[in-house]
Formats: sequence, structure tokens, C-alpha cells
Amino acid sequence: MSVWDGEDRFSLLLLEEDEYYFRDYSCHHISGSVRLAGHLKVCSASIYFVPRNMDVPITRIPFRTTTSIVRCEPGRGGGGTLEAGVAGEELFSVQCTERVELMAGDRCMPYVWRREEAALAFALVYTGLDELLPRVEELWALAHRDGSKADRETARAALAQVVKAHEAAERFNPGWLEDEGERIVLEAVGARITPLCRQPGRMVLTPSRLYFQPFNVASSQPTQVFYLDQALAMMPRTYQLEDVGVELFLRPGGRASLYLTFASPAERDSAMRLLAAQPALRLAERRSRRRWRADWRAGRVSNFEYLMFLNREAGRSFQDLTQYPVFPWVVADYASSALDLNSDATYRDLSKPIGALNPKRLADFRERFSELGKMCDASQAKPPGAPPPLDVPPFMYGCHYSTPGYVVYFLMRSQPQLMLRLQNGRFDAPDRLFGSLAEAWRSVTTLPTDVKELTPEFYCDPAFLVNARRLDFGARSSGEVVGEVALPPWAADAADCVAQLAAALESPHVSARLHHWIDLVFGCASWGAAAERADNVFHYLTYDDIALELLEGETDPSMREALRVQMMEFGRTPRRLFRRPHPPRRAAVTGARPPPPLCGCLRVAQSPPAALRAANPSQPEMVDTGRRSRAAASAVGRAAARLASSRAPIRAASLAWLEVTAARRDPEHLALRGPGDLAAVLAAARAAAGTAEEAEWAELLARALCALATAPANRPAMLDAGALPDLCAALDAPPAWGAKAPAAKTLGFLAGDARVAALPDAPLCALLALLDGDSREGAESGTSVIGNGKGSAAGAGSEAAAAAAGALVGLAQAAPNRRALSRLRGGAALLRVAQDAAAGARVRRGAAEALAGLLEDDQLKLEVGALPGALSALLDLVQLRHQSAAAIANLCGDAALAERVGENLAISALVALAASPDRDVQRHAARAFWHLAAVGGSARARLLGGGAVGALLALASEAPCGVQASELARQALRKLGDDPMAREQILREVAARGGASPDAAPDAVFAQLVGPPSSAAGPPAATPFRPALPWSAAPPSPPRVRGTLHSNSDLLSGERPRRIRSDDTGVAVPGGEPAGALRHVVSLPSGEPRSAPQSGLPRRGPNGAEDAGLGLGSGAAGGSMSGRGGGGGGGGGGGGGGARGRRLRVLR
Repeated sequence: MSVWDGEDRFSLLLLEEDEYYFRDYSCHHISGSVRLAGHLKVCSASIYFVPRNMDVPITRIPFRTTTSIVRCEPGRGGGGTLEAGVAGEELFSVQCTERVELMAGDRCMPYVWRREEAALAFALVYTGLDELLPRVEELWALAHRDGSKADRETARAALAQVVKAHEAAERFNPGWLEDEGERIVLEAVGARITPLCRQPGRMVLTPSRLYFQPFNVASSQPTQVFYLDQALAMMPRTYQLEDVGVELFLRPGGRASLYLTFASPAERDSAMRLLAAQPALRLAERRSRRRWRADWRAGRVSNFEYLMFLNREAGRSFQDLTQYPVFPWVVADYASSALDLNSDATYRDLSKPIGALNPKRLADFRERFSELGKMCDASQAKPPGAPPPLDVPPFMYGCHYSTPGYVVYFLMRSQPQLMLRLQNGRFDAPDRLFGSLAEAWRSVTTLPTDVKELTPEFYCDPAFLVNARRLDFGARSSGEVVGEVALPPWAADAADCVAQLAAALESPHVSARLHHWIDLVFGCASWGAAAERADNVFHYLTYDDIALELLEGETDPSMREALRVQMMEFGRTPRRLFRRPHPPRRAAVTGARPPPPLCGCLRVAQSPPAALRAANPSQPEMVDTGRRSRAAASAVGRAAARLASSRAPIRAASLAWLEVTAARRDPEHLALRGPGDLAAVLAAARAAAGTAEEAEWAELLARALCALATAPANRPAMLDAGALPDLCAALDAPPAWGAKAPAAKTLGFLAGDARVAALPDAPLCALLALLDGDSREGAESGTSVIGNGKGSAAGAGSEAAAAAAGALVGLAQAAPNRRALSRLRGGAALLRVAQDAAAGARVRRGAAEALAGLLEDDQLKLEVGALPGALSALLDLVQLRHQSAAAIANLCGDAALAERVGENLAISALVALAASPDRDVQRHAARAFWHLAAVGGSARARLLGGGAVGALLALASEAPCGVQASELARQALRKLGDDPMAREQILREVAARGGASPDAAPDAVFAQLVGPPSSAAGPPAATPFRPALPWSAAPPSPPRVRGTLHSNSDLLSGERPRRIRSDDTGVAVPGGEPAGALRHVVSLPSGEPRSAPQSGLPRRGPNGAEDAGLGLGSGAAGGSMSGRGGGGGGGGGGGGGGARGRRLRVLR
């Protein structure tokens, strides 16, 4: 894979200049009812949100435009922005005045600046806010310290300390070594250099491999592995004027390289010595500079290969755009219909620098050099008032022939991301973009500010001439769209153009004169008096010796850094290789040339190539050998196997790797190959039972399974491997073992599997104990017994309680677990914890959510409702919104409990719930209103007197609400409208809101508002709020099963739809009534069971008129659509109405 690209579409090229990338977090971006999965990248100047959906752009939120960063709760982000937040999540919101959108549609295109106030909410997936927010808030504060120069210097120093502490904490994990017995020879801090990027990290050398662990993981692999036996050559490098770099050239053919920098020249030299001493490093035979020169002169080496060799020797690298390989213009004819390689007029004069080819322009350059020389001469007499002499050398050319800008200028089509980085997220103006070879040649021979030479791509890779990505670079002032490069008439296409240029480079004419150009760039005429005589003097900042002297003389750190950046942008003159004139060539190479390796100094066997490669053979790329690919694919399996190692440090390192990957990467990076990957660690943990190491093994196994369970694909494999008994045993372990919390969390991950739907009482008891009591004990004893255990003893208990709450939330979804919790009095325990202010927000939310799940069970609903103070406690939990709303709505489903809810003044709480921006909360409030309206009596009277009518009208409007809440509200209003006095009150409320014409008939107004009252049959009429629904109007009675709430209640309960239709009419109606109605099973005379509602629930009248067409029996029994044939209460038995009773069937 090319280093120009990245496994993740986020790359370091997206960062701002000098921005440091700290860490990555899996998260969801929440906007309205939408949850967008992705990653949050925390950097020194910004945070980036990278959606997993490639069509959605990456969002950069600069700290300097961020006004606040706050914690928030689902459903409470003004305007409903957090409506999609899941109850119990830890959310934070970033308020900013400007944000930047990048890589929209996963395409390289100019960034889009959104200059508007916005609040972006995020929920972390595997990490708590206590880990993220302190770092983000610290970086935000430093970014806002930009007042005076002293403030900026202080902030810069403080940021350097933050970076230093971060890097010190990111130690190399021995678990990432590919062989368990590998010995670490060297560990050093440095950086990996790629085009326009510097990635800091930790380098680890072993006898067979070189590992690079970035301090920030910008790809799917946390550690990059390079095999020493794949290295061909090793060369020292000068990076940003310091001798701290080394470049390793790798097979095949030396076209890939690894460019590393160290903290100092001494560390670099020591690392090179240790590298050379490793037996696996078998470098290819190097040819001396003298030998290369002789081979070139004799025609044994092509011009291209020799120029590549000279670039390498002079310190030029494809990884460093400030010192990119430089090649000459050789062709001067871009107008002829055919390129005549036998004509001297075809070629440029290689004995002169590019700036001296135009005599008129050269005269101007010489005049500048003369004037600057006079200004620099201190011995000449100065007139009074004249400025002092300059203390810098004179120059002819104020720019250079090779700079990062020129490289990006030529490669903008094949590597557009480089231009976006260099141009601050924009493409250059269309009139200044590389659009034509003829125009580029005319520019470098006429303009006073353009003396650039070429890059190797002009002679080996046509990709830079083609707009293969169909990028929009804009249109020139002439109206011409900037697309592919305009080629000379003599070129048939891009490949032919490059082929003819390559042929010109190898022609006898160029071969006989190339030594002159070598003198100008790499030889004696590149420096000093010889350069002056050759009209080859460039700006003084491009020469390393002068630049270093200026840097050493600058005492201001900020000015020194600015000067260094300026020097890098000016370009660098190559290191001088020859002090005497280079001898000419005696013979030219004929025939096809081999593909040019990046490290052209090596004797490497080359396979016969095509005339031109489809991609640049010199472009740096990540070589992915078969061994490395297999190693990367089995990284998780290798870590799982090492968990069973007999060496404790290896086990701890492997566990740390799993936990870090689970916290920071996508779940698929932890996918196991199958249950077999866990066999070794399960066997080792079981074998340790009864030994002194039992506690350590129990904790290790629980934590490892918890990390692996974050990947959904692993959960069936864990159960297939037989890990469930081990997890249940860990829950019953002594608190000091530290296995309880991870085991509880793992059970929460596994809760969706049918194999954990009926757990024994023991693990459920343990979870309730963790939730209710062990949180306090754990604060004293729940510490880790593994060397790399995370967290303090003080936080272990709350973490265990939160894990237990999360597990119970999932487990309570299964009916067998709910029944078991009922036997264990789990409802009382959950209610007690949900009320406990000292338990912490996460634990209370989890307990309330689990309680809402338990109240789906009819028996538990009665038991919890009968507890002393239960109803008032649930009302107190309104602050938990989603969970308490579901619990209250479920309690209202029982007639007796509904009356008690009204007695406890729940109406005002329900009105508050109905006003929530969370659609789930609105639905539960509307469901409770529906039940209270159906009960009638005092509950209905309290509805009319407690402000519920206004809340129902607001819900029925559907504008800010969901379809389910609106339909439930309309049905509740229809129920209330059965009472004439109640209907009048509803109409008065409508009139007060201006929703009815004064001249309209009351019945018409009511019908338009909510459809016909429940005493009238037929579908609802169209209303101003929404079109008519394709089913009958009255609320239905669902089929039931013994002892549990019907799990398939559809529209009214908010669960998945379940539709019922008549065999002979085909009329579609919804099945199910609002979740929470308590029903019991009776037997029909025919022997078919059916469910009948208890008092206070919708019933069918003697003639089946009320709720006509919607009452259903359970099981195989159907209801009569017309009510004919006598039918009993509720559903109207399918067999009780005689032969004419039409039957319905349930469509699942």
C-alpha cells in the first residue's frame, strides 16, 4: 500500500501545520434522531470526527473557534439535538463558531469552511468521558491563550510538556512482538517521515525485526513491522538541517523505504551501528561512487539510474519533499508534430542552469547579483544616510529549482492531498496550476520567478499527467477547465509522452552533455566561485552551511522555528558530491532500460519490465510481504494465544494490547477466527483453579473476554468455546480478585444471545449484589491483581456497579431471566439503587433502565407497584427520563395501579415527560395517557384537570413528535371524547389555541381533530395533523401469552410492526395494544385459549360495537371483524360466534 494513502481515510495530511495527533476514540455523533458511527481524533489544535460512512465528510472542529465543551444528557440538548442519545450514555457537546469539512465522499477536494454557530454532540462507545474530557479541556484552554507573545510562548511550552508526558506514557508493549522469545536490542523515541508528515513514535529493534509504534495510531495496525532480511540498503539522512535521519530501502527492488529520525545525531549513529550488527540485516552489495561513475561512463548504467544514484548520495528522498529527487529538463521542443531525437534543436542546453537559458532574463539576474554584491561590500564608501551593508551573500535567483511547492505543482493530479495540505485545504488558483507541458517550459524560460527543474516522474510514470480521479480543479480565466495535462503535438497520450521523454533522456545527445548538468547540481559548479562563473548562485537560505549558521545565531525560539520553516519551503541545494568537473560519458545505453529502483546504488536483480510502469516505481510504498500479511491477519489470534503463556509479562502485555485495541479501534480489529482461538487461555485459567495463581488467571480471563466481546462477531465464538460458566464463576469470585466487573460487562455484551436468556440464580444474585451492595465494598477491595490493571481501588466499586447495571439491562430483556429476577426480588433492588443518589449517574441510569425492562413482566409489575413508596419513587426518577417514562407507562397498563398513579399526582410528571424532545419519552408518556383515559373514573378526571389535554393536543400535532406518540395521543383524546363534558373541555382548549373556526360545528371540529370518537366505527378521517391511517380507528386488544406482556405490541407500544388482516376482506389493522396491559388467560368453549382484559381495559360491548374490528383472541383464535355471532368480551372468540364468525390470522 502506498504511503501516499492510508488504511484509514483519516491521515496526518489532514492535520494543520505542526498539529500533534494524540489519540483516537470510537464514538457516535448524535444529531436529532440520527446516530452516526465513527471516530474522534483528539489533536493539539482541533478535534476531528471521522464518520465510518464514506459519503459523510470528516469534520474538523478547531479549538480556537470552540466556545465551550460540556457534558450533557440524552434528550436534553436544546432543540432536540440529542434525541437519538441512548439512555445511560455519557455525552458531551462541542459548541463552535466555525468547523471545516474534509474528504466529502472520500474524495480529495477543497475543504469547506462552515462559519456558523453549531453544537455537535458525541457519545463515546468504549471509553468514559473522564478519560477524554480532561485532555480536551486542557488543549482547548491552551489554544485560547493567544493574547500576547508571552502568552503564546507559555502556551507553546505547556503544550510541549503535554506532548512529552503523552509520549512517556505510551510505552512499547512486548505483546506486539511477533515472536514470544524476541529480544529487544534497542528502544528509542523518534519519528517516521512521509511526504509532508512527521509521525512521532517509538522504535524497537530486535535481531530479526524493526518495530515502529506511533504515539498516534492513524491506521488499523497499532505497530508497523519491518523485517530486517527485507532491507537492501541503509543510508544516513539530514532532516531539516539536522543529521538525525536514517533511511532503510526495502525489497522488492528497493522501491520502498522507511525514513526514521532520532532525537540527536548520536542516537542516530548508535541506532545505525546496532542495525548493522544484526545478523538478519543482509544488505546488498554497495558500489562506490567511483564504481558508479565508471559504469555510467562505460554505458553499463542508464542516465536515469545514474541520476537516481546521485540524488540518493546527495541526500534526496521521495519521503522528504524539501529534498525530493531532481531531474533536468532535456527537451525544448513542445510544438512540433514529431519529436526528432537526432536534432540538436530538440534539446535544452545542459551546460547552463535553467535560469540562464534566456539571455535577456539572464542579464536581469546578473544585474541583481551585481547590485546585491555592492550592497554587501562593507569596504565600499557609502553616501551619508545610506543603510549599512548587508550581512548576507548576494544571489542571482530568489527561488530554487526544487521545492515542496514545485513537487506538489507537478504531482497535483496523482497526489492531490499533498496540494491540499500545502495550500491549507485549497487547490491553487486554476491559472497557476500545472496544465500544459508547453506552458510550463515557456514559464521556466521566461518568467523571473520560475527556474524549476523536473521530478523523476517525467521519465518513468505517466500517472501525474492524467486526472484519473476526475477532480475538479476549476476553470482558468479563459474558461478552459483544468483537467488532464495538455500534451505536446508529438505525444499520442500520457504514456507515449513519458516514453519519448525517457528516450530523450537516454539519447546520445543528452548522454554526451549530461555531465555539465551534474556539475551544476551535484558537482563543482554548485557552490562558490565556480557557481558564480556558471551563473548558478541561488538564494543563500538554500545552502545548508549558511542556513545552519543563521539558525545558530538566532536566539529567539519562535523566530528560529519560523526561519527553519522558511528554509524548508525555499528548497535545499543538494549536497556537493564532486569537487572537480565530472568526466563525460563515452558510450550511450541503447534498448529498453530496467525499471529504476529507488536505491539505484545496489546490485539488485531486476526482472524484465514493461516499457513503462502503470505507477511510479520510485514512489514510496509500504511493502506487504506474505509473512507480514499473515502476521497482521492473525494479530488478535496471536494475542489470545499469548494469554496462555507461562510468562506473566507476556500475558500482561497481550491483555494490554487487547484492552487498548478495544478502547480505541473499530470492533472488527478484534475479530477472532473462531472458538479455537480461546481454547488455550480457557484451559490455562481452568488449570489454575485451586492454585496460588487462581485470582490472577480469573481476572486475566475476565478482562480478556470483556475486551474481545466488544467485537460482536466474537460473542457467538466465546459461547461456542464454553466461556459462559467461567464468566458466571468470576461473578461469584472474591471481590479482591478484580474479575467481577469485567465478567459483568461481558455478560452485558452477550445478553442478546439465546444461550444467556435463562441464567442460573447464582450469577443473577451476584449481579444484584454488585449493583446494590458491592459498590461500597469494592471501593475498598476491588483492585486488580494483574500488573497492568487499570484504575484505582476507589473507582473499582463504581465501575463494577455500572457493569452490573449494564448487564442486567440486557439480561432483563429475556423472559426467563425476568422470572428469575422476580424470584430474587430484583425489582426492589433495582428500584432502591435507582433512587440512591450516592450510586452515581451511570449506575442509577442502568438500574432504572433494567427496572423498565422488568416491568414488561405482568407479575413483576404488580410486585413492584405494591412495594411501599414504589410509585412515588418512580415519579422521582423522571430525571432519568427514558427509563422512568417506560416504567410509569407500564404501571399505567394495570387498572388498579393506574388509579394509584393518579393518586400520586403523576399527571404533572407525565405532562413534563410529554414535553421532552426525546421521541421515546414522548411515546411512553402518550402510552400512559392512553391507559389512564381507558381506565376512566377518577383517573380520567385527573387527566382533564392536570393539564393533560394540552399535552395530548401537542403530541397529536406530530410536528415535533413521532408517528407513534401522535397516534397514541389522538386515540387517548378519542377516549376522553366519549364523555360529552370532556369533549367540551377539549374543544375549549382547541379554541383557545386558535385551532378551530368559530362557525364550525363541535362534532366536525372534534372529528377533524382526532377522527370519530371511539363509539363510532370506521377509519379515522383525515386531520390537519396527518393523513388518515390505513387501519381502523379504535385501539386494539392484543393476543397474549400467559404470565408475560405481549412482546410484539407494534405501533402503540413502539415495538416492531405486526400486522393482522382478515381472510376475506384483506383489511390491514395493527395488532397489539399499548404495552403494559395486564391480561389473564381464559378458555373458550371450543377449548382454544384467549386472553381477556381485566377491569379498566378496553372491552367489547354486548354487540361487539366498541373497538369493532380490532379485538382479537390469542393463539389460534380470531375475532369477528363485524362483531356478528355473539362474541364475548375483549376479543370475541373465533369459535364462539358460530359458523359465520370470520377468523383472522396473525401475520408474523
